[in-house]
Amino acid sequence: MRSNRVKPDAITFLSVLPACSHAGMLIEGCSFSLAMKQDYGIIPNIDHYNCMIDLLGRTGRLVEAQQLILNMRVEPCVASWATLLSACRKEVNVSGAEQAAFRIMQMDPKDATPYIMLANTYSAANRMNDAQRIMMKMRAKDITAELDKVLCSNMSPKAMIGIDSMHISRESSDAAMNMFIRSMNV
Repeated sequence: MRSNRVKPDAITFLSVLPACSHAGMLIEGCSFSLAMKQDYGIIPNIDHYNCMIDLLGRTGRLVEAQQLILNMRVEPCVASWATLLSACRKEVNVSGAEQAAFRIMQMDPKDATPYIMLANTYSAANRMNDAQRIMMKMRAKDITAELDKVLCSNMSPKAMIGIDSMHISRESSDAAMNMFIRSMNV
């Protein structure tokens, strides 16, 4: 950006920051985040903060990610805590996962995601009793996971993915992937 004398805007950084996150480029991502404010006068919004939470989480900086959520200048949203929860699940950080999950449960009491992700974290930590307990708590509150539809263009649903089944048929996933590949080769 600097070498081409291009003046980035807020949307530019919503491309750059996730790229740094997915590449595991912590230093570069932090540098771009600072430049956004200091060099270009762009005030970060919740999406920029969530990108930085993701970057910190993907690079194992869970404490820093949580501190960012607690200290950012905008109100954290469910996605902020869910991003941290996902990173905690990946790192099998039970304490962090519990904190993030309970924040989500407070913000969106009918969302099944924090229960399921927390149960998965407990399972990964070989805490099966806790995993069962949290799933029973979810069921006791009559919280159910919604089904997602995999849609391709204007085609009918190719598969239904439910939390209880946690699988998709091979034929459906192959059909969706082939359609995606064909559309990219246009």
